Amino acid sequence: MTEMQAIQKAMDSRAQFGVPTSFAPMEAQKRYIELVRDGQKVTTKAPAPGPVRDLIAWVITLTHDARTVEFAIEDSTAEVVRFTPSRSAALDLYPSGVPTFDREVTP
Repeated sequence: MTEMQAIQKAMDSRAQFGVPTSFAPMEAQKRYIELVRDGQKVTTKAPAPGPVRDLIAWVITLTHDARTVEFAIEDSTAEVVRFTPSRSAALDLYPSGVPTFDREVTP
């Protein structure tokens, strides 16, 4: 997967995670990440402790004003494996509380 493909995947995933279209790419980094909830739902909540899997992912940061969200997209599968809004983004995007998403991730 190229950097541009990863950015496009993050942009295409905005609606699924409730991110307004006003958020634009700020940064893209290809790096190793630890995935705790391997094969489980992608949520905005911290995963419970458990076994981890190291993987190469593109970490895409989208921003609007002072708010940011971060998508981790697995390089080999092009799947969103983690979604992290900044605290201010979570408060602004989800005024009634941060939702749990029903998106399944398969290894």
